[in-house]
Amino acid sequence: MMVIFTSLKPSVGVVAEIQQRALENWRLCFPDSRIITFEGPLVPFREMVEKVERETDAEFLMYANGDVLFEEGNVLTQRRRGAEIWSLEKDFLLTGQRIDIFADGTKRLHRPSGMDYFVFRRGMFRDLPRVLMGRAYCDCALVAYCLRMGIPVIDASFALRVEHQFHDYGHVKGGRTAVWQGEDARANKTANQLCDFGPNVLDATHTLLPDGRVVGNIRRRPGCWKLWHLVTRGGKWWKNPKWDGVNNV
Repeated sequence: MMVIFTSLKPSVGVVAEIQQRALENWRLCFPDSRIITFEGPLVPFREMVEKVERETDAEFLMYANGDVLFEEGNVLTQRRRGAEIWSLEKDFLLTGQRIDIFADGTKRLHRPSGMDYFVFRRGMFRDLPRVLMGRAYCDCALVAYCLRMGIPVIDASFALRVEHQFHDYGHVKGGRTAVWQGEDARANKTANQLCDFGPNVLDATHTLLPDGRVVGNIRRRPGCWKLWHLVTRGGKWWKNPKWDGVNNV
């Protein structure tokens, strides 16, 4: 049905425990899916996709960050009872907001830019510019590519609960600053023509509901929000003016 792939951090200390917990969760929640891991995190996204497509004949692929947990019996496994996405004839990208689990165990919904998983049809990212996973702008680069190409982006935040396990950035030389502002982050931004803020689930063209139906985006950003960003951030979230924001599944 679907192949799940990810790029893992060096498996030491707390990071090893987090990633092992995630992999066990995926095997439980997606028992019919094959899981493929890459040594990362700085693996180009398209390189991973091409390898997965060579090694499998799965029609649908999902990239997930190696620290997220899914709920058992989630909407992606309900092929018979719903999940219209599996019957869509066109390409699509499905993603959603995550829920952060903090060090003290408390949980909170991340802002709309917190996208840690991406479901899509094989062959869709052949023209994707270089995107290094595990660094800033990688997630919004995938969304931006799809919007530019007229590929529907489906927000699954209401239908799919995904939790992000707490970790620091001790595994990265330069810590949080390197992840968000370092050379690799700037490369993602430049290669994908992104500005300082990027498209996220609020820019999705459609919404996946808990019952599996796909409808028009029920929380698209209002025009005044875009105007505010134009005034305060100096431009659109990408530099390509051709996208008109209209897509149909």
